[in-house]
Amino acid sequence: MESTKFSYTSLILQTSPCTQKCKHCFISQLIEKPRPFKDVKKMVDNYAGVLDDPAITDSARICIQDEPTLYPEIIELLSYAREMGIVHLPLLSTNGIGLVTRSEWKEILDEFRESGVKILNMSLFGEKDYHNWFAGRNDSYQLIRRAAQRAKDIGFRLKWNLFITSQNADQIARLAEELEDDWHSISIPFYSETWHNNSALAPSIEDLAPLPKEFMQWIESYYRSESQWVDICSDPKEIEKQLSSSEENPDCRAKAIYQRNNILYDYHWDLPQFQLGNIMEDSLRDIYLIDDKSPGMQLWLKSDISALAEKYGNTENSKLGYLKDYWFMWHLMSDEVRNLSLSDTKR
Repeated sequence: MESTKFSYTSLILQTSPCTQKCKHCFISQLIEKPRPFKDVKKMVDNYAGVLDDPAITDSARICIQDEPTLYPEIIELLSYAREMGIVHLPLLSTNGIGLVTRSEWKEILDEFRESGVKILNMSLFGEKDYHNWFAGRNDSYQLIRRAAQRAKDIGFRLKWNLFITSQNADQIARLAEELEDDWHSISIPFYSETWHNNSALAPSIEDLAPLPKEFMQWIESYYRSESQWVDICSDPKEIEKQLSSSEENPDCRAKAIYQRNNILYDYHWDLPQFQLGNIMEDSLRDIYLIDDKSPGMQLWLKSDISALAEKYGNTENSKLGYLKDYWFMWHLMSDEVRNLSLSDTKR
């Protein structure tokens, strides 16, 4: 089957547990212990097959999820991937714990740089006490700030995700001012599998009053209340307007494959994930060559977003949300999606 070439492809791997239990996280099925290096190495070997055919991609990249600094063989893994012609994405997300608790933290940062990492992506949920409560660790804030300084001191750029809730707007305003020399953005927690237990954390527009004026203008121009999004979801033309800004540049096409529990998934920030195959057995090269949507993705694209908005959207409240909230809610809660079997969606 003829396939359009990708500027780059990426394989998003889970290698080690995340030690934080953040209340905004929509990924609840975390691995319990680090994956054996021989298994991760086999995944890399499999993925390297995409480079055998130059018609597939210009470059192959990996992205280590959960907490890369805690993976025991993170140095060996990235070094081996480089030998296979695979580099890491320029941005690496981390809470930095291993950069403080491990004696070889300098070697880890050196390998990050050698593997193409330029920016460390870190999250703060408020000042010390609130951040530690939100992250579920009583030392998380101290660790992440110390790790960030170590990385910054040797030349890495920092990108801070400042998560605003209904309770911490004044803290986020102070942090935004404190971190003005670093790249930072303000984000709103999104729906999760445990959202019903934590929905009170979602802020309303009124909760954002302490934020600097320029942030308020940006947030109000981008975010909408749930009731506004329900209205948008009910109008196909409005949905098309919202989706157009997220379309990929046709001159820079990329595709990512996401791995969880040894199963492959389509991966796109704006779309839910659907199974593709088994990462340890199936040919990633063949999956990349087949550029049409998986059966699961076709099912989602044919769904009635208006009906989903009515089913899962709250038309009465003013909590801030955005379109993919409803997609996540449907993806996480829909029996139709949960019942998609591997045999139905395998390429």
